Amino acid sequence: MDPEKRLNVLSNFVLLLWQSETDFRLKIAMDKKKLKKRFKIRYIIFLAVFLVLAFNEGNRTLLRRFFEQNKLKKDIENARDENDLLKDRICYLENEPSYLERMVRSELKVIAAEEIEYRFS
Repeated sequence: MDPEKRLNVLSNFVLLLWQSETDFRLKIAMDKKKLKKRFKIRYIIFLAVFLVLAFNEGNRTLLRRFFEQNKLKKDIENARDENDLLKDRICYLENEPSYLERMVRSELKVIAAEEIEYRFS
């Protein structure tokens, strides 16, 4: 191959590389612009949906009722626990004479006939 053809091929190759690099940089710049545009569009859509959900009276009522329902469920659970404790207490009162005597003494302040009550002031 003569030197002139080699130089021509080499210059064409360098020109092709330079053009492809330039095209690549332009493509990256365009991709960045597209990504920024997509991000802005997604941000605007997200913001619009959030505003609709946040300032819609129906959604606020739904959220309020959700929290109220959870509070009522906790209240029901607490009432069931207290009910179980009271059932146990009734069972002890019916079946354990010592427990019954202790409760009568502590809550009604009853003493036996031969006992002496000491009061400290």
